[in-house]
Amino acid sequence: IAYLVSPFLTQRIAAYHYAMLAAGITPSPAWMRHARGEPDRCYREIAHETVCRWLREDWKKSGCTALLTQNDEAALGAIQAFREAKIDVPKEVSVIGFDGTEVSEYSTPRLTTVELPMQEIGAGGVELLLKQIREEPVKLATLVLPVGLKIRESTAPTGA
Repeated sequence: IAYLVSPFLTQRIAAYHYAMLAAGITPSPAWMRHARGEPDRCYREIAHETVCRWLREDWKKSGCTALLTQNDEAALGAIQAFREAKIDVPKEVSVIGFDGTEVSEYSTPRLTTVELPMQEIGAGGVELLLKQIREEPVKLATLVLPVGLKIRESTAPTGA
């Protein structure tokens, strides 16, 4: 399982390494590429360019059959790059997004994604902001919310 991610998402990178090791897989540095955000450029564009470069350089040598991306938009850019290289998603490579945005349901193929509880995240942010506006004390804390995997058509069973 390869990973396309911004180098600034250190917790997600750590989680990728943890999950791979927990599954008995030692991740190779060749399985990860950094998609660096740039002003005035969307994740889809950046991911498309990064995956095109990866395909030219050493994707085939990696032996990866799946790609996890930092967000759903990046996954769509990756799917476009695979299509242009005549690599079938999901028959030859599975692609998984992250965030569970609406675009994942309407893409072709419909995107498998890790769904985040966006409403709860937004509500928590608004609550904190209102407390700050009212000059109420705000206690710093880390809030961990559950995520889910929404399996759709961009992934195939292993060995398929």
